[in-house]
Amino acid sequence: MKPQKSNKNKSKKDIEKPNFFYILPVIIAIAVVPLIVFLKINTLRGIQKDLWTGGGEAPDFFSYYKYIVLILTTVAGIFSLLIKKMNNDLSMKRTYAYIPIALYAFFVLFSTILSQYKDVATSGFVDRFEGVYVLLAYGALTVIAINLIDSERQIKYIINALLISSSILGLIGLSQYLGIDFFGTTFGKQLILPPEYQNDANNLNFRFGKFMVYATLYNPNYVGSYVVLVLPVCLGIFIYERKLIKKILLGLLALVLFLCLLGSRSMAGVIGLAATGIVSLLFFRRFIYKHIKPFAILTAGVLILLLGFNYFTSGGIYQRVSNLFSEGMVSWQAPKEAYVKDIIEKDNTLKIVTDNNAILLQANEGALSFFGSNSEKLIPKRDQNTVTFETKEYSLYKFQITNEGYIDCYIGSKVFKIKVWGNSIKPVGLHGQNVDVIHPEAIGFERYESALSARGFIWSRTIPLLKDTIFVGHGPDTFPIYFPQEDLVGKLNAYGATNIFVDKPHNLYIQMAINTGVVSMLAFISLLLIYIVTSLKLYFKRNIVDYKDYIGVSIFCGICGYCVTSLANDSVISVAPVFWVLLGVGIVTNIILKKRPD
Repeated sequence: MKPQKSNKNKSKKDIEKPNFFYILPVIIAIAVVPLIVFLKINTLRGIQKDLWTGGGEAPDFFSYYKYIVLILTTVAGIFSLLIKKMNNDLSMKRTYAYIPIALYAFFVLFSTILSQYKDVATSGFVDRFEGVYVLLAYGALTVIAINLIDSERQIKYIINALLISSSILGLIGLSQYLGIDFFGTTFGKQLILPPEYQNDANNLNFRFGKFMVYATLYNPNYVGSYVVLVLPVCLGIFIYERKLIKKILLGLLALVLFLCLLGSRSMAGVIGLAATGIVSLLFFRRFIYKHIKPFAILTAGVLILLLGFNYFTSGGIYQRVSNLFSEGMVSWQAPKEAYVKDIIEKDNTLKIVTDNNAILLQANEGALSFFGSNSEKLIPKRDQNTVTFETKEYSLYKFQITNEGYIDCYIGSKVFKIKVWGNSIKPVGLHGQNVDVIHPEAIGFERYESALSARGFIWSRTIPLLKDTIFVGHGPDTFPIYFPQEDLVGKLNAYGATNIFVDKPHNLYIQMAINTGVVSMLAFISLLLIYIVTSLKLYFKRNIVDYKDYIGVSIFCGICGYCVTSLANDSVISVAPVFWVLLGVGIVTNIILKKRPD
């Protein structure tokens, strides 16, 4: 029997090579998944076909293939753990974080098993794909990262991959910021379209406006969540790095990511970044005090770069910042137009009640008559297919027959559809079907339904639903099925229209509470608290000196900012893998540092 060769005879490169391949699934999850953009035409069935406004098919560029790669990557990560175990190379880290992750996973599974819509709970809702497999993959990625990472070199592999990925994403976002959308170019379209759709490339246009940054993340809001997570890591490595060329590159990357945040117009991202900045100043206070002059020079340099870019773009940065904050202020103002208090159906009439007056529509053999607040008959002014009123009190109203045979009812700029036939009159839903006006329970935000880009409307109608999901949720990604989509009055005041499909709650915590239960949300919050408390104890009085110190604090700052941003943004497969992997890296970094005295 030949004696086994000792590791002492192996080169350092030979020893490190398998360590890299062990963590390759983690690298793919954090660096590759967010960049995936490719067309998939999904055929809709069941409740998704009934609800989705796009009809029987739904084109998807940003979620489906991310979902597939994420699942495969997570399975590969589990195999990496098993291989390490078989090689007697796996030492399970000890952390209380496993408890809330396991509890969260249990209620995700339990909510799926008891869900009325198992097909949605399993694969996720169209355009999102955050079903049970993906939610379990998130928690698994954190556990995988904790137990696959054993050294500083492995942490560097993961962080460097994240920085390279964010550089690619940032450059795509910068092209959108400058109005030259990479995905609008011939080459960009060729990259994201299958061969059979290449001939339709000229017809491809994303719905976001020019100069709006969405990068590869599906929605500008999620650019805010991504930047809040990654920018602190970039700046932490920037502070640690000693080589000038790397400092310059990291500084430019930080600037590009910041511009992407401005271009996304994500107020949630700005608030999250502000929270991150406060935490960063607190934990890097000793470094700043010790290097006050270089820090002042760096700050001045950043300002000069921003001013230079502002000049180069003819005041673009100033305009973006001004628009961002002005939009945020406007969203909290009381509505200037008439507030719609109710839409009442009775027999052959439909009554629109505002805070100023009311107008009643009466159907009679397909014709409409109009009556005022005091039941007085109104004399309409007809112009082809449009009806208006000269009386000042009712000048806000306009009724217009469409080519499809519906009638658009305008209340100022607010509009909803009705259908009139014989002696019947009914409001019209998302797909042209007749619907009954519902009045769901609501908490708060009355008259402020449009606040925070209509989040006020969504939250006020969603919070009352939580009483049904204390222990078990309705199932992963089933939120749009249970949201009161036919709350026409609420939608009019929130969006100014009723043809808006609400598919997400714009709050990660409410999203969890509805989909997988309030207990699962509390488990997730407990996980965050375990990590936050551990980090506070470890870093608050610690001298930040080496790479692991810097990366540990930077990840902590990013996680804190993400938690704040998540108050107004939900989980999405484009960004969530970055969060869950960084959380795992942050936890294992804390475990490693605990073993080393300060």
